[in-house]
Amino acid sequence: MGYAGFFRALPPLGSAGGSGAVVLQWSSYNQIRDAGGITQIREPYFAASAAVQSVLGAGDNRVSALGLASLAGQIERMSRGMAPLNPVLVVAPTGQPQLGLPLRQLRQQQAARQVRDAMARVMIGPEPGWDGAGTGHNAFLASFQKGCKAPCPIEAKTGTVSRQDPRFAGTTTFAAIVDLDRLARQLSESDAPVQVAAPVNANATLKSLPPVITLGVITIARQDQRPLPEGHGASRFAMQFLRDLLAGAPTDGQ
Repeated sequence: MGYAGFFRALPPLGSAGGSGAVVLQWSSYNQIRDAGGITQIREPYFAASAAVQSVLGAGDNRVSALGLASLAGQIERMSRGMAPLNPVLVVAPTGQPQLGLPLRQLRQQQAARQVRDAMARVMIGPEPGWDGAGTGHNAFLASFQKGCKAPCPIEAKTGTVSRQDPRFAGTTTFAAIVDLDRLARQLSESDAPVQVAAPVNANATLKSLPPVITLGVITIARQDQRPLPEGHGASRFAMQFLRDLLAGAPTDGQ
């Protein structure tokens, strides 16, 4: 929670067992839901309900742009067998952030890799056997005038709030793992209509960054903005940011 976001299934701070929530197995949850009666297991039932709704449409979850970037970073770490880390805004000058411990369960690493495999399809165009392009493909195309070649150096997940939502209609989210070096090399190829100024190792701005970064973007339509913007605003903003970053242009958030 806090500056990273809020997950509805977690109990409030200070409550008993405050590091997590007890949830029901799907079979038990579904049985109670179908029967329409909740008796002695109200808290596990409602925790399971919150978890299910969080997966299918975000439910009561709240997330910040930092939370999205942190989530992408945790997936990237877990796919390499590293334990997740809590996000930090400032690193003390005398010391490095903890590297974390290797994951104890191989299935967690395998799950993270499967998530990354799915995220890798978000930015690419139509594929044989798939209906339509990835939800971030048009944003990449608009910024770089070409599609991202598979395997795309940008692994992403887009989100869009329903246009029927009375408060957050038009809000879009974008979380991504970006391999800057591979992206720069792909865009510097001779067939790229938009070529970056130089590969990563020759760009002073990029040399100060790690080879892999994560992004989190949220765009929110003004309440008086009607009709709502077309397209996916968070993806467009993220791709323009990456284009400016690779080209050495100022990236002050304007």
